[in-house]
Amino acid sequence: PKAADVGGIPGSQVTDFKDDVREGGNPELGGTAVVPVDDPLDILSVIYSAEPTSATDNSPVLVATMKVSDLTTIPVSSNWRMTLAANAPDSLLSPTGEFTFGVSDRADQFFVRATTDASGGQTFKYGTAKRNFDGSIAYTDVGNVDCGFFDQATKTITMKVALNKLNAALPVGHAPIAPGSVLVGLRGSTFTSVGGASGSNKADTARGGTQYVVT
Repeated sequence: PKAADVGGIPGSQVTDFKDDVREGGNPELGGTAVVPVDDPLDILSVIYSAEPTSATDNSPVLVATMKVSDLTTIPVSSNWRMTLAANAPDSLLSPTGEFTFGVSDRADQFFVRATTDASGGQTFKYGTAKRNFDGSIAYTDVGNVDCGFFDQATKTITMKVALNKLNAALPVGHAPIAPGSVLVGLRGSTFTSVGGASGSNKADTARGGTQYVVT
C-alpha cells in the first residue's frame, strides 16, 4: 500500500497494511488470528534517512523511523526492528519504482531494534543479520545505537546509529557504508519477546521495501 493510504510517513521506503497484527502462536512469529484494530505493534511504514554527524565522531548517522497505528501505551516485553543491507548485488529500482532488485541475502545485513522488558525498561540496539540455510535469519546484537526513542504523539519509534559503527562490523575488505551507498533489504518487524504467554503473543511484518541512497 502507499504510505498515504495507511497513514504512514510520506516518503517511506517501506509500507504495510493497517490493522494486520497476528495474535496468538509463538513469539516473533505470531499466530493466524488477525483482529482489525490499531495496535502498538501494527506497522504502517518505515523511513530511512541520514544526518550529517554523530555526537561522538564525524561520520554520518543513519536514521530509521517506524510508524505504528497506535502508541497510546508502550507495551512491555515487545520489540520493534528495522533492517537494511549494504553492498547488495543488483541494487536497482524496478521500472515501476515499487521494489528493488537488490539481493539482500548476499549483502551485508544490519538491523536496529527497540525493546521493552517485562517492567517497561527500554533498550535500543544495532547488530548484524545473516540468512540461515533453513530460511530463518540470525540476528546478532553488536551494541547500543547512538540515539533511540519512542514518540507517542507521532506514534513513531526512531533509532540513529553512526555509519562508523556499522562499518566496524563489516567483514574485512567490504566497501564501507558512506554517502552514495545504496541500502536494500529494507523491512520492519514487530513481535513480543520470548517468554510471554503464548495466547497473548503478537507479531507484524512489513516486507518488500524499495531502497535508500545514503545522502
